[in-house]
Amino acid sequence: PRLYGDRIPTRVLTPSNKKVQRKIVLYHNFFRTHVNPTAANMLAM
Repeated sequence: PRLYGDRIPTRVLTPSNKKVQRKIVLYHNFFRTHVNPTAANMLAM
């Protein structure tokens, strides 16, 4: 397949990168807080 646009560096997608881990947790927690109905007994990551 042909790809268009800029190439994304692997380091910005690698979950072993601490910055990427923080973003994953941040997004996870953001979307969990917007679930309806809420999960009252869920713990934050």
